[in-house]
Amino acid sequence: MKTKKHNGISDNLVLMMFLVFVILIIFFFSDTESQTKQDQKIIMNSIIAGDSINNEKILEFTNSEYHELKKRLGVNSEFVIHFEDENGNLIEIADKPCIGSSYALVGGHKCGE
Repeated sequence: MKTKKHNGISDNLVLMMFLVFVILIIFFFSDTESQTKQDQKIIMNSIIAGDSINNEKILEFTNSEYHELKKRLGVNSEFVIHFEDENGNLIEIADKPCIGSSYALVGGHKCGE
């Protein structure tokens, strides 16, 4: 029986490189998801007092520039805050449909404008 000669990279090395690549991708996405969850908690804790919404904070957020608000809250993720009634209708916040990233559309309205 003849054996093959391998020129170049061995199969085991290719497999190891592939596994390292997969692990790096998993680590990157799990870290991003973890950061997003932390950012969600920060935002929720900043607008909720006990079991109700802190209206003063919401109005303060409404009057703030989005990038300044992100910096002040210490969040990295893009976010949107909006409210709906029990029928799913959008409730405006100080005549705005939502607070947050201008990339987001809520009820057909662009946030941050």
